[in-house]
Amino acid sequence: MDLIDILSEKYQNLMIVGDPDQNIYEWRGSDVRLLVDFDKAHPGTQTIILNQNYRSTPQILQCANTLIEKNRIRLKKDLFTLNPLGAPVCHCHSKSESDEVAWVVKQIKNLKKTQNKSYSDFSILYRSGFLSRVIERKLVEENVPYEIYGGTKFYQRMEILDIVAYLRMIAYGDDLSFKRIVNTPRRKFGRTRVAALEKIREQNEPLLFENDLSSLSLYDILKRNLAHNALKDSGAADFVAFIERMKALRNTIPISELVNKVCVDSGYEQYIRELGDEERLDNLSEFKRIANEFEKGFGEKITLDEFLRQIALMSGEDSDKPCDAVKLMTIHASKGLEFPVVFILGFSEGIFPSLKSIEERKSLGLEEERRLCYVAITRAMERLYLLDNEGPNQNGMNKLPSRFIFEIGEENYVRYGKISEKMQWECSNYIRRLDAEMMATLPQPKADEKQMVEHHIFGKGRIQFEKFAQPRSISAEYFATPHTKPALPTPSELETQSTLPVPVSKEIPPVKNEAKEEKYDDFEYLPPKNDDADVEIETIPIQTSENENRRGASVRWENVDEKPVRTPQRSPNTNEHTPNSRKISPELKKQMESYSNHWDDPDFPKTGWICTGVTDLRAPIGICEMCGSQIIRYVHHMFHPKMKLTLGCGCVCAGNMEGNVDRAKQREQEFKNRQKRQESFMKKKWKHSARGHEYLKIKERLIVLFHFKDSGRWNFSIDGEYNKGFFSTREQVVLAVFNRIEKS
Repeated sequence: MDLIDILSEKYQNLMIVGDPDQNIYEWRGSDVRLLVDFDKAHPGTQTIILNQNYRSTPQILQCANTLIEKNRIRLKKDLFTLNPLGAPVCHCHSKSESDEVAWVVKQIKNLKKTQNKSYSDFSILYRSGFLSRVIERKLVEENVPYEIYGGTKFYQRMEILDIVAYLRMIAYGDDLSFKRIVNTPRRKFGRTRVAALEKIREQNEPLLFENDLSSLSLYDILKRNLAHNALKDSGAADFVAFIERMKALRNTIPISELVNKVCVDSGYEQYIRELGDEERLDNLSEFKRIANEFEKGFGEKITLDEFLRQIALMSGEDSDKPCDAVKLMTIHASKGLEFPVVFILGFSEGIFPSLKSIEERKSLGLEEERRLCYVAITRAMERLYLLDNEGPNQNGMNKLPSRFIFEIGEENYVRYGKISEKMQWECSNYIRRLDAEMMATLPQPKADEKQMVEHHIFGKGRIQFEKFAQPRSISAEYFATPHTKPALPTPSELETQSTLPVPVSKEIPPVKNEAKEEKYDDFEYLPPKNDDADVEIETIPIQTSENENRRGASVRWENVDEKPVRTPQRSPNTNEHTPNSRKISPELKKQMESYSNHWDDPDFPKTGWICTGVTDLRAPIGICEMCGSQIIRYVHHMFHPKMKLTLGCGCVCAGNMEGNVDRAKQREQEFKNRQKRQESFMKKKWKHSARGHEYLKIKERLIVLFHFKDSGRWNFSIDGEYNKGFFSTREQVVLAVFNRIEKS
């Protein structure tokens, strides 16, 4: 960058293009900060954000946006599309790898038949190459053509061929296997010594043997000529001793133990470790699991010959690759590509996100893993499937669902299969332990008068938000937790509704939990024994005035930029925008004087706006930022996708901006109705069970509140399904119940 800056310094004509959310090669030297901090290093930079997506459905983009906004090092943006609604995103949680791949192949065949798809319309992505082995086997079994894009099939990878060659040496001692592994790892037995060995066999040296040696293998020749001058000072003797030792053991130990001994005692596993290639090491671990699976499937008496025959059957491939074939590839290889249907395998902690990345680079590693997931999601055009499964991983530990599954937002997909509450507890505890050290290294933001901060609705500000003319009072505790901006619905969706719903799939119905009301008094909810550890507290936002400070601390804001020029106040064809007839306080009147009437500005966009949400100020203390004269209590947050503008407006202005005043009024009325329902719900009286839990039955749904007295935390369940987060007060947990019921 220093050289580039020198070259561009005279004409100031430097331009940089890229997407920080898709920066997935930091481990190769790429640095996301070159994009994120470019404007800071080059004052006067104009940033143009291209965030309209022409590829994917709104549901797919909703998953991508919700996930990537958890990253700290990025440029704030949300992808949007004008594409129509498509099929819902699906998360499949299976009990085993075999169940998972069987479900994937079933979906491929079903969609190919019912949706007139070709095999090439399907792509199966995975974080690490070893994950392809199980799906490859299933595709072969089901006669589904496939190809590895930008990679090699599992059984054709170097490390797998090497270990199979070791096993063939033990079983058959053939020359091809011998040449492949006699010097792997290095034993000072390279091509020169192999050539010398072949020469010994050709010349039939009579000094050592009178018999014809031409029918013997190179290994047999080596074993008989270890003292030959051409073979001295090498590791040949150790190699022969190892092979003979394994031959003696092959019929006395299980095949899984033999495979493990070959990997370790030959020095090959250590050799792979020293190469520093984590993926090759994962493939080696996966091959060990293959041996274990064969023992389970064929019994411990399976011989080495039978094992090698099965491997040969599974590793066979046609000479010509089929044109119409399912594409298998790593996520890194998929960048820049797109497919109508995408399956993403391996959503398990330690696999995706990679434990190695997190351990080595802490929060930076986690953020890159999140960007990698973002890339994978946005490869899908029409349908997206996220998959994880239970069972042991490469280290023998039980798999746990990836944090990404929860960060994507359970409301943004339909789940096929059920994650037990025990697994959810284990997953939460594992993630908290893993994050403890990482979070301790992060700087904590402070609401400081000299510091630039950012609000998830109002934008950036130092003492006053840039996009608001009047000062705002914000609770000091706002900065203690992350916040996200409301998702943007498309204009076509706003024709019939004010929020984007998650459609229910007909082909994959959501799993329903049957409530057992008659047993609720006997039901007991027990947290893990280590509940005293740090527990993630999910904060539920409460609709209160933005000027109201819950704990008595507040931060006052003043404008960073110059105040806008005052223009005449005039309304478009109606007097509804004139100042209210009520008496205006001097303070409010003074604020109004700093506003402009954008309806009078010919260059200001009047159409193409989208409402992203409504806020209640609890009193008529706001001013419409479109007309600058209407005093408002209910703020419609209007967003213009092309201009990247956000304004807080009154009902009538909002309706004119989006082209339908009646819809804006209906949206505000629905918001008020929801507030009334919330107030009514918060006042409900709860019953107490025999175990001291509070419960309530609403429309045949059983709701139970749990209070952990030791920690003071709260949680709840609905029809026996537990919420994954925790709450610090009863008011928060009751409000969370209300929000959950409203969504359903």
